[in-house]
Amino acid sequence: ASSSASIASIGVGGSITGNVTVETYIPSGKRAYRLIGHPISTPLALSSIIDNIHITGTNGGGFDVTASNSPSSFNFVESNFNGASNSGWSAYTNTTNTIGVGQGARLFIRGPRSQPNLLDGSNPTPLEAVLDYSGQINQGNIDVSLNYTGANGANAGWNLIANPYPSKVDIGLIAAGNRNNISSFAIWAPNNGTRGAFVSTSFGSSFVIPAGSAFFVQSGSAANFTFTEADKTTSAVSATLFKTNEFNKNAIQLNVLSDDTIFWDQLVIRDRSEAFEAKDYMDANKMENPDVNLYSISPSNERFAIDHRAIENNSIVNLGFETTASYHFTIKVGHLDMPEYDVILIDNFLNQQVSLKQGSTYHFSSTTEPNSKGSKRFQILFLKNTVGSKEYNENNWFAAYPNPASTTLNVLLKSQLEGDFSYQVYNYSGQEMSKGNFNFTRNQPLVLNVEQLNSGLYFLIIHNAQGSQTIKFTK
Repeated sequence: ASSSASIASIGVGGSITGNVTVETYIPSGKRAYRLIGHPISTPLALSSIIDNIHITGTNGGGFDVTASNSPSSFNFVESNFNGASNSGWSAYTNTTNTIGVGQGARLFIRGPRSQPNLLDGSNPTPLEAVLDYSGQINQGNIDVSLNYTGANGANAGWNLIANPYPSKVDIGLIAAGNRNNISSFAIWAPNNGTRGAFVSTSFGSSFVIPAGSAFFVQSGSAANFTFTEADKTTSAVSATLFKTNEFNKNAIQLNVLSDDTIFWDQLVIRDRSEAFEAKDYMDANKMENPDVNLYSISPSNERFAIDHRAIENNSIVNLGFETTASYHFTIKVGHLDMPEYDVILIDNFLNQQVSLKQGSTYHFSSTTEPNSKGSKRFQILFLKNTVGSKEYNENNWFAAYPNPASTTLNVLLKSQLEGDFSYQVYNYSGQEMSKGNFNFTRNQPLVLNVEQLNSGLYFLIIHNAQGSQTIKFTK
């Protein structure tokens, strides 16, 4: 349970002959689907693992029998995937069906076959289980074919591939040429949510997966994904997405939780000057989860789990939030490194704006009201900050957007200084254009009408007895 046995990197000219039995440990405590693979050098029949766990399916196919005979084992067919959570999966029809070399499969793990009452509908908490495979093991370079069906458009090229070795593998550091220059991958986290969820991350930093596990990649063409002996590692299996590396810089990670204990989904946005709002090679398309999904949306309605963009002042990223039930949720900032920007979460449904900091949370609910979820509820606004600058800003109490403004300028209080403030608007020549009073309440922006102003540069000065702040904006 703490550390599985493994076969280390086999040097040039070395080899292992004869059959090897390899065990894969499945933790206790969660009835859930798992993405699995095997280390055997020939296709492996389901019958070789049905002695370890129950596998249900078509009556007469050699499966375990239940009242419904619902299938619990599936392979993934790239050409059938249309983006929906249940598309692409094809149920195995007989225990003589095989899992290919380097190919993944989806198995529902109820617990070990020795545990009673697993098929009678009582659903007891599963004990730990062990899957064992016997045969000649994979060794040397292993090429796994990647399929690509161009007619599927944005959904083309998703492949479920498996760790082919009886060893942990650092997939995060696999060379670009060995992975067809694919930029990201998605693992299935069975303990996320109530039924499991996908977690996406970028290639280029260490990410270790155990023997017997599988993951998704999206290829841009038919090619090979090549594993090498050098990919093997003795490092601990990765449990978190974000590492302390260059991927943390100029990035934000938003997590969706409920009851502060159930982790549902996450979204990563990175500011990269060479990136585009549309899909580029660095982005990771969203794999749909069964219950809760958080993603960013491109101008052409592409959905991203990892979104690289060139962020500028007043950049707005539209977010999609989907859930299958009305419930209370929390958006929590899992990571925030945007030193040049104030990051504002906009809730269009409740007309609230929240300034985001590391570790900050925003609580909200989904209801039967259509706009309480979907693609129009949330946005992220990036405002160029002036922290440390004395030129225009002695304090950093407020944010203003959109900038440039056309008809209105929204002024948002970011500090705890609720109450009455006075304001003046000056043009570039120092002429006062308007003045008045603001009464600020946190999370509720005040609207300043600038429709009558001519095009140009202006200064909004907001002040009370405690100090003032000057915000530069254009019309």
